[in-house]
Amino acid sequence: MTLLAPRYLQMVMENDIEYQQAKKLLWLDWDEEPNQLYQNPVTTSVVQMARALQQSDLIQGRIKLDNYQAVSQLVGMHDRWFAAAAKRELLRPFEG
Repeated sequence: MTLLAPRYLQMVMENDIEYQQAKKLLWLDWDEEPNQLYQNPVTTSVVQMARALQQSDLIQGRIKLDNYQAVSQLVGMHDRWFAAAAKRELLRPFEG
């Protein structure tokens, strides 16, 4: 377990939108409305916050971001959820 960085702690206390999105990502509850003109993709900062929340044991969620198989399946099944940079951030810890 690692301590949550002060900026993330501040976001949690303020129930910041990025914190809300990180929770949704960890619980695999990202809004995917088929009739929406604009999808709000998961960003790099949301992935980083979600990872920090898991590492601090604040939220475990349904997806283990430190497990390559789980992350690979997440990206494969929900590719449309993620901005390109967010996909790279998800896979970064597993690169050579």
